[in-house]
Amino acid sequence: MHLARTDYQLHEETKPCLASPELQDEGVTAPPAHRFDLRRVVVWNLRTDHRTSVLCWDGALALNPGGHRRRQP
Repeated sequence: MHLARTDYQLHEETKPCLASPELQDEGVTAPPAHRFDLRRVVVWNLRTDHRTSVLCWDGALALNPGGHRRRQP
């Protein structure tokens, strides 16, 4: 990617995660575990060799790496 006379590289990693709620009281049924994907996006400035990253979750938006929304079934 080239922006304002600077070349950048974009990298994206996706990691599947599972969050299990903690039980507060004995005898109470725990809610089900929640499965989700965390995305890490890295923008690498090739001129200065600096990297910036962001950790995100797109949730119900169902975003894809191309930046276009996918329709929910």
